[in-house]
Amino acid sequence: WQSRMESFQVPKVRFGRTEIQMPIVTCGSMRFQHTWMPDFLPIVINKKKVVETPSQVNLLEVVRQCLKMGINHFETARMYGTSEVQLMHALTTLIQQGEIKRSDFILQTKLPVGPKAAW
Repeated sequence: WQSRMESFQVPKVRFGRTEIQMPIVTCGSMRFQHTWMPDFLPIVINKKKVVETPSQVNLLEVVRQCLKMGINHFETARMYGTSEVQLMHALTTLIQQGEIKRSDFILQTKLPVGPKAAW
């Protein structure tokens, strides 16, 4: 079964009326966070320390494996703690290392509904 997994690719379908090919399985990052504390609270979160944690190494490998299987849609949200920062760091690292290009993935984030002052 492992040899079949080496070449497995998640099927893709057209996204809405666009020509964007979206995998039928996506990678949600709600549980990627090192902490649930959002970065916009008055308590300062050191982003550099967050991306230097051991869990960031695992996150980078999860992203690599997703891309290898054709899962190139990543979703996150402001309210997922530090997952936005961590996911962006992982994707940026892979771009800088030449493993991927920006056009290789779809990134989606979400904001709460309401006036900007509320979030």
